Amino acid sequence: MSEPKPLICFFVSLADNIRIQRVKARASLSESQIKQIDEHLTEVQVNAEIRSSADMIVDNSKPIESVVDEIVQVINQNEH
Repeated sequence: MSEPKPLICFFVSLADNIRIQRVKARASLSESQIKQIDEHLTEVQVNAEIRSSADMIVDNSKPIESVVDEIVQVINQNEH
């Protein structure tokens, strides 16, 4: 039987202005609708609790290839 793999918690972070632009590009939501979603208790808790529990905070403003490489590198380091 193989050894269990370690659990690694990643929090993907992004500046609000970039996140809002990306949400608007994917969905037809206004800034006030996005703000309303952001203020929902679940979103507030996720942002605070998962961020503080994360093993790594990933900056998602970088190109996706760079973000993926960074995550894969951390996963590979934790497998040894």
